[in-house]
Amino acid sequence: MTPYAIAGIQMHVSAAHDNVAAMLHQLDVLMARFPWVQMVLFSELAPYGPMIEHAQTFPNDTERAFQEAAARHGVWVIPGSMFETVEGRVYNTASVIDSQGRIAGRYRKMFPFRPYEQGVDGGRALGEADPNPQVGEGRVVGLARRDALDARAVFAPDDLAGVRAHAQPVLLH
Repeated sequence: MTPYAIAGIQMHVSAAHDNVAAMLHQLDVLMARFPWVQMVLFSELAPYGPMIEHAQTFPNDTERAFQEAAARHGVWVIPGSMFETVEGRVYNTASVIDSQGRIAGRYRKMFPFRPYEQGVDGGRALGEADPNPQVGEGRVVGLARRDALDARAVFAPDDLAGVRAHAQPVLLH
């Protein structure tokens, strides 16, 4: 077994304003305190909270800020998810950023939580916008491929069946 240090950052997430500066600060503090961490996860919708009005296209400035932070610290970062807008549709999308600051992939939540996520479309397949072939097909170097699922998707049989069908040994949620 290869040891791999993963940290989850739990923090207050505001719906009234963006949380990006606070998230980047928490990442800096974490890496100063625990420099051996290799991957950092934030909660679903952490950058802007649950307001669909904050939907943006990808790539965007927020994603780029996390790419810069990932490269600066040499750590993989999953900065939660953000509402993404594509051709009039809105998705709950999580980016996976490698330790060099490149986008390794994106996951569009397949089963939006109803009635909470009204107006949010589901992704069509596990890792719909994933992987970026220039980043080793979504693989963490030296380790197995990882697929990102949000916490509620763990209870969705179709998502878990997709993970099992791809023989994914690690589930991050």
